[in-house]
Amino acid sequence: MSDSARTITRRGFAAASAGALVGFASPPDAAAQDAGDTLRSEFLVDLVFDVGTPLNLGTRQIVPVTGGTFSGPKLKGTALTGGGDWTMSSSSTSRTMASCMCRPERQPPIDTGE
Repeated sequence: MSDSARTITRRGFAAASAGALVGFASPPDAAAQDAGDTLRSEFLVDLVFDVGTPLNLGTRQIVPVTGGTFSGPKLKGTALTGGGDWTMSSSSTSRTMASCMCRPERQPPIDTGE
């Protein structure tokens, strides 16, 4: 696998983290749909993460989160230092895990980890 195939962009990291954040911040009725219902979605937040230098460790790459912000119609706040994105690759698979602690305004922190 080439080095470029193992590099994650800020946009890729934000997309992975957004999925985790949506899971924790979605309203309870979002998952209570019948199989015949049309899937509904709505814009939640725009995430902008500050990231450190990626650490390449052979089959693993770690991209540390050093801060950032998120904002949307119902939720906004800051991303705290200490999270990151971990990618593990082999010859046939790749697995990415993202985790970040986000602090919404006037609400308790949200841990976006698995």
